[in-house]
Amino acid sequence: MTKDIAIKSSPRGRRGARLGPRTIPLTDLVPHPLNANVMTDDSREKLKAHIKRTGRYPYLIVRPHPDQQNKFQVLDGHHRIAVLQELGHVEARYIQKLWIE
Repeated sequence: MTKDIAIKSSPRGRRGARLGPRTIPLTDLVPHPLNANVMTDDSREKLKAHIKRTGRYPYLIVRPHPDQQNKFQVLDGHHRIAVLQELGHVEARYIQKLWIE
């Protein structure tokens, strides 16, 4: 017996499957070297208080690291990772898009 897998078309004409949110150990995340995002101390403290109070935050956006096997490169969420580490978290929720050509 075989299963049929539904693959949705992307807006660019490529067929892709979107992986839903998952968790990943913080030790498997490597910051993207071109990240230039800066956050004020006040905003960082608000983010930290929000995550501590609710446990909620936008998913990190990652991709498989181009050079390090079994690691993921962070495209969005560098500040959230730092705050999660400060709060004692060992993993984070992330999302990754997988395109099948």
